[in-house]
Amino acid sequence: MHLTESSAFGDSNLLSGWLSYVRTEYRDSLGNESHIPSHRLGIAFAIAYDSYVDVHPEVAALVKATVDIFAIGIEYKCFQVIKKAMSKIFILNSLLLLSQIPNPEAKFLDLKNKLEKKGFQVIIALPPKRGAYGLLREADKKIWINPVVFELHIGTQTLIHETVHAAQVCAGKGKIKTLGLHIQPINYARPFFSHYTDVKRQDLEKEAYAVQTQPNSFELAVSLLQEHCK
Repeated sequence: MHLTESSAFGDSNLLSGWLSYVRTEYRDSLGNESHIPSHRLGIAFAIAYDSYVDVHPEVAALVKATVDIFAIGIEYKCFQVIKKAMSKIFILNSLLLLSQIPNPEAKFLDLKNKLEKKGFQVIIALPPKRGAYGLLREADKKIWINPVVFELHIGTQTLIHETVHAAQVCAGKGKIKTLGLHIQPINYARPFFSHYTDVKRQDLEKEAYAVQTQPNSFELAVSLLQEHCK
């Protein structure tokens, strides 16, 4: 499927990367088709939504909105469905991408270096947990970054999220704990941490999303790392 039309995201790089990843990840169920029929794309998104909500609300919201549209039986071509889903998360996406302008690669590397100086190991590889874009293991201070985030142009946002968790580990002296931040995540991000039944996990993720969705998310993450990881 070729997407050339401009969208609410400003370009289709994020969407194209996501669809490419879906094709690869679910090749057995989708088949090697140059064009995926709408109903099968909807099924793939429904499957993906169960696994890919941990770090990136802009992608997860796209998936959920797409599935919602399919569920009520409206017939759209693939791109029309996705374009409608995009419009629902335009505000969230704008905020999440703000910290990656103009040079996300430099910011990612800068943050990676800062984490490593604080004793964390940043590994660019598939995380141990299937479907995660980023994962921090507090026991040995290892942070995994899924390589697909660079295709999706959300590498810096992924590392910002995990940097907040790194600061939480430092604050708890090796046992992750909340930082007591006085900022709130934007409303669009709430579904992506409120589904956790464990209250502690929900609070930890709430702080990470609160930082991730701030216009100055990069600077804030660096500040928290420096404050709590001596």
